[in-house]
Amino acid sequence: MSKGKFVAFCLIAAALLSWQIASVNTATSGASGIVDACASDANSAGGCWFSCPLGDADRLDEIGAIISIHADDGAGGIANIPATDFYLLGCTDGLVLCGGGGAINADSASNASGNTTMSGDMAASGCDLDGVVVVIQGTIVEEGTPPNCTPKCLPFDAVTPDISGDGGVIDGAVDAIDFGNFGLVYDNPPAYDACFDYNCDTQVELADFGDFGLHWEHSCQGGN
Repeated sequence: MSKGKFVAFCLIAAALLSWQIASVNTATSGASGIVDACASDANSAGGCWFSCPLGDADRLDEIGAIISIHADDGAGGIANIPATDFYLLGCTDGLVLCGGGGAINADSASNASGNTTMSGDMAASGCDLDGVVVVIQGTIVEEGTPPNCTPKCLPFDAVTPDISGDGGVIDGAVDAIDFGNFGLVYDNPPAYDACFDYNCDTQVELADFGDFGLHWEHSCQGGN
């Protein structure tokens, strides 16, 4: 084969190889980097989770309920999503988060497979007995089969000592209004309210009073 023909052959072969590689990448990856609600996932043992607006109550790792999270765009895991892009909401919107999405974040950015965890505490007021949902870059993680996926509520009784304020509006502070409402159900079985049962033992008793006292005058702005 002449030198000219050999060079031409090599150029054609290289072009074909490049086209094949581009074709494979385009056809098989399909990656968008946009979080797919139903392809993503979150799991936790759940349980009784007592939080405070100051963010100094139960940690998920302390109660054996670390949340494992998988971020996916439908073609595979999404790597390097910042830890601050992962947060939680109450399943029935019963939680008021101190600092919004900064109330709790992931432990680290998502790894090469799109996985991370949450193991810390949450700065929150309110009460949501239907659990929490994981949010990734503004998208709530769902479960089911498309197109019928629905938000995946992780099984927590999410309770806090701050569930009221002036005019019944949660104010982000554990204060006298909360203490008055706690007193109405304390050691009063007929008036039992699970939102005041901080250890979830179906009684509002001395242990719950102790938890309330530990977080007295704590707020989003600080504590005593």
